[in-house]
Amino acid sequence: MDWIAIIAVVGLLLFWICLFLLPLEILRAALDAGPARTWSIVFVVAFAGVLLGFTRTMASGSLGEALVWSLAWFVPLAIAVMARKPPSTRWRKLDIYLVTGALATFLPANFLLLPTAILLAVRLLIWS
Repeated sequence: MDWIAIIAVVGLLLFWICLFLLPLEILRAALDAGPARTWSIVFVVAFAGVLLGFTRTMASGSLGEALVWSLAWFVPLAIAVMARKPPSTRWRKLDIYLVTGALATFLPANFLLLPTAILLAVRLLIWS
């Protein structure tokens, strides 16, 4: 397996984890207060930005762009870590279970091509 394929798989895995965390971060943005709310809103905006960039690259980008956008999924994950840091954050332990669930379901979901199908559907909806 060459490094390009490894980065592509890592990008799909990071997207899958972010997709699992998205509902929790939306709830935190709506119901929490203070820094947790701010970081959750930033997560949602970063997720949307990376999703738009990644799907645009899928529609008409180069290999280099695709690799960079694959690694850009680290940004929402880093923001999600910041969202759970304040002690007053609601559902502090739930994100650990969501990430564990994402890791546990990644291989079966990838076998069914779910992450790729979701990204292709978003690409078709937005960029065609």
